[in-house]
Amino acid sequence: MRRLSTSEIINGIRRNDPQVLRYVYHTYFKKVESFVVSNKGGVNEAPDLFQEAMIVIFQRVQKEGLTLKSSFKSYFFGVIRKLWLKHLEANRKLPAQESFDSGDIDVFQAVDELYNAYDQAILRQLIMKHYNALGEQCRLILELQARRVTMHDIAERLGVSENFVKKRKYECKEKLIRDLMNDPLFKHFFNHE
Repeated sequence: MRRLSTSEIINGIRRNDPQVLRYVYHTYFKKVESFVVSNKGGVNEAPDLFQEAMIVIFQRVQKEGLTLKSSFKSYFFGVIRKLWLKHLEANRKLPAQESFDSGDIDVFQAVDELYNAYDQAILRQLIMKHYNALGEQCRLILELQARRVTMHDIAERLGVSENFVKKRKYECKEKLIRDLMNDPLFKHFFNHE
């Protein structure tokens, strides 16, 4: 399944679209499970937490016409954290000084934005790792293209035809994407299937 944007997810939740709900589940459930287990919970508590978060989000989308300033992932995990903290408080697994009031969802969104920045930094490192592994010609073509140098000028600089540059640019981008997608670290952090 292709990666959905925040607006596609919100609109899908608004329409109660089963494909979007399945996407959210497949994309985030394991992360929710890991979060619960690493925060004083058991694997068996994750499904209820996930479902409760989806109900909260569904209600907000339906009643409040939810518009997000951050990514869906940030918002979703802000809701997850808030619900989990309430659960821990209710079950006395959280000391009183660690409790949060209802206004703290912004804090959780800020933390999630930091996690997103971390994800972006990892992604940049992975891209550069595979970019640097490309041949010199590939790197040069992609770099010049990124600088918006015309195909004609790139072809002149390399002493080849424009058609060769177009074909080579396509092959280089495909190799970069393929190598990136097959990287175990990329799969660990960014696999949404």
